[in-house]
Amino acid sequence: MFRIVVAVVAVALIALPSILICLRWRVDLPLRLLLAGTAFVLPLMMIWGIHLVPSFNGQAPENPSFWRGIGILLSTATLIVPWLIYTVVRDRPLP
Repeated sequence: MFRIVVAVVAVALIALPSILICLRWRVDLPLRLLLAGTAFVLPLMMIWGIHLVPSFNGQAPENPSFWRGIGILLSTATLIVPWLIYTVVRDRPLP
């Protein structure tokens, strides 16, 4: 049950900036959709890539906890990426 709650919170943290990008009406619609899609898909792809590395996901034969900790740190840091994209879009000067 707790894993489901964590997954829902993570997706919400990724989806909220994407929704806010879509609601910025002063930017062209195709650009909004492209940036919102990037803000939504990029963190998920980064988490997937991090979890493919055996040292980061704890499946390496001689895996010290340091590398697993780095994998967890990188995975949680990917939740910042959509907010960075949103900040860039929000502070972009209007044409």
